[in-house]
Amino acid sequence: MADETNGMAGLTNAKKHPEKAKQEKPALVQESISEPPHPAEGEKQVKRVSYLTRWNLFAIGMVLLFSFLLVFTGICIHVPNTAAGETTIVSVKNPLNLLRQFLGWPAIHAPLTYQVANILIAVYLALFTFAFIFEYRYAIVKHKKVFSLKMVGIYLATLVLCVALSFGLGLVIQSPYSPENIGACIQFLGEALGITAIIYLFIGVIIVAILLVVVNFIRRDKPLNLSNDALEEEEEDHDIGAALGADDKKNGAGNASLEGTGNLEGAGGAGAIATEELAERELVFPALSRLDKEYGGVAQGKIKTDDISLIELCNRFRNYLCKTEKLYYDIDTIRVFISGMAASHLEILEGLSGTGKSSLPRYFARFVGGEVIFLPVQATWRDKSSLLGYFNDFSKTYRETDFLLNLYDASYNPDKLYMFVLDEMNISRIEYYFADFLSVLEYPEPEWKIRLMQLPTGFVPPVYLDRGFVTIPNNSYFIGTANQDDSTFSIADKVYDRAITIAFSQSNTPFTPEGAASAIHLSASKFHALLKEAVESPSLAFTPADAKKFGALTSYVYEEFGVAIGNRILHQIEIIVPAFLGCGGKKDDILDFIFARKVVAKLEGRFEEYVKSGLERLLALIDETFGPGAFPRSSAYIATLIKRL
Repeated sequence: MADETNGMAGLTNAKKHPEKAKQEKPALVQESISEPPHPAEGEKQVKRVSYLTRWNLFAIGMVLLFSFLLVFTGICIHVPNTAAGETTIVSVKNPLNLLRQFLGWPAIHAPLTYQVANILIAVYLALFTFAFIFEYRYAIVKHKKVFSLKMVGIYLATLVLCVALSFGLGLVIQSPYSPENIGACIQFLGEALGITAIIYLFIGVIIVAILLVVVNFIRRDKPLNLSNDALEEEEEDHDIGAALGADDKKNGAGNASLEGTGNLEGAGGAGAIATEELAERELVFPALSRLDKEYGGVAQGKIKTDDISLIELCNRFRNYLCKTEKLYYDIDTIRVFISGMAASHLEILEGLSGTGKSSLPRYFARFVGGEVIFLPVQATWRDKSSLLGYFNDFSKTYRETDFLLNLYDASYNPDKLYMFVLDEMNISRIEYYFADFLSVLEYPEPEWKIRLMQLPTGFVPPVYLDRGFVTIPNNSYFIGTANQDDSTFSIADKVYDRAITIAFSQSNTPFTPEGAASAIHLSASKFHALLKEAVESPSLAFTPADAKKFGALTSYVYEEFGVAIGNRILHQIEIIVPAFLGCGGKKDDILDFIFARKVVAKLEGRFEEYVKSGLERLLALIDETFGPGAFPRSSAYIATLIKRL
C-alpha cells in the first residue's frame, strides 16, 4: 500500500489539555532537535536534545585544570639569567623546580617566547578537547556514525589544526631561529608537560584518597556492597571515556545498562539490584511521585467520545489529513494502520525518508484527541534502560526517562489513546532495546509488565509501580518508523513477526475530500469496542475456506523456499482480517497485504538458481487460487524480486 510524500517539515508540539493546566506537569517527551518549537494541539511540549552533557562539561573542566597547571609549571621551572640581573616572579627554590632538579632534568632559561609557546599549548589543548567533544556529540545527535571515515577525518583535522596553532606557531615565534634555541624550547616544553602530568596525577591521588576516607567514614556503619551489578553500574556511570559520547540519561538515551527479565517470574532475576535501603519514594522516583501527587493517586475516568463506526473513522481521518494537513494517503493504508492495532500494539512504518511515515500516527493522535510521544531513537541504545531508565546504586535514585513518564501517565488516563512514535526505529538494533516489549506484549494483558528494579522490603513505591514492575497499559501503541538506507540496521524476522508492517514506497495523487473532515473525540474504550465488534462479527471472520486458500500459497512457499509462518502470524490474520473488513476494506486486499509483508518479504536476499523459477510458479499459483489480479501488491513484489535475479 502506498503513501503520499509529505511536503511538510514536521509537526508542531501540542499544548497541554485544559483539564491539566492547573498544575504544570514535568516535561515528558523527548524531541528531535529538528522539531519545530511552536506548540500545537494534540501533542505535549517537549525538550530539545543537548549537544553537551554534564559528563562532557566535567571532562572539559578537568582539561582546563591541566592547562592552568601547565602554564603555572612553565613559570615555576624557569631559571632566570642572574648574570644579566634578571629576576623571576617565583622563587627558584619552589617545589616544582626542586622536582625538576630531583628528576635530573637540566635547568633552562625560558624567555618570554618560550612561555608564550607553553601558553599556546595549554590554550589549544583545552580548545581541542571542547571541539572534539562537541563534534562527537554532534554525530550522536544527528544520528551519524561517530567513527565513520568522515567523522574520523574531522577529528584528525581538528587535532592537526590545534597542533599547528599551538606547537607549530610556538616554534615559529622563537628568536633567534637556530637549532640550539629551538632545541632548548622543545626541551622546556617537554619538561613543563612532564612535571605537570606528575603533579596532576599526584593531586588526583590525594583527592581520591580524601574522598575514600570521608565517604567511608560517613558510611562506616553500613555494609559494603560489592555485588557485580553494583560494580558494573558505578563503572558505567562514572567512566569519563564513555561519558564523552553518552547521551543525557534524563532523555532516555543513556548507555548505563540494567538487564531485566521482562517477565513476572521471580524477584531476583537479572534485573535485580542489591538495594539495602532506599530513601522516600519522592527522592528515588521524583517525577513519578509528582504525577502521583498531580492525579491524587487515582486514575481518571471515562472521557468524551463521539459515536462513530470504523468505516466512518477511516474515511474521516483520510479526509482530515487531506483537508487540514495536505497529506494524501491511500484509503487502504489508513485501514491497515487502524485495523492493525487490533492485531498488535506494535506497528512498523517503513520506506524511504520523507514519505510521511511519522506523520500518520502523530496526526492520528491529534485527530482523535489522544497523546503522541515522539522519541527519536539514538544509535547508542543497547537495552531497555534507554527507554525505561535505570537505577543508580551510587546515588540511590532512579533515572526516569520521558518514555517511562509517559507510559506511567497513560496508566492514569486509561481512556485516552497514547501513541509512542519511535522515529528511525532501526537506527539501533530493535531486538536489543525493545526486547522486553517484544516478549511482554505476547502475554495476556494482565501480565504486560516490565521490571524496572527490585524493591527492598518495606519500600513504598509510586502507585503504578507494582513490586518494581511498570505496567504497559492497553491504551498505549508503539509505532516505529524505519528508513531503508545504509545508516540503519536490518530488522530481524522476530520483530517483523510480532509487528504489523506497512510499506511506504510511492506517492499518491491529491484528491478532493468528500464528507466530514474535522477532528473527533475518540476514547480508548470506544476504539477498542469498535475493533472488538468487528473481530467478533461472524460475517467478517476469516473462515476455514479462506484459510484453505491462503494455506495453499503458504504451503507452496514452505515447500519451495523453506519459509514458514507460525501460529503467531496465523493469529494476527484471524484478527486483522475482520478488523480490516470492518473498516470498509476487501478480504483479498488484506490477504494480499499480509502475504506480501509476512511471507514474500522473507524471500528478500535469496539468489539461488531455483528461486527465479519458483517465484514464477508462485505468481501462477496466486492467479490460479485467488483469480488474476487479486493480489496486486504481492504480484508486484514478486515481479521485483524476479528482476533482481
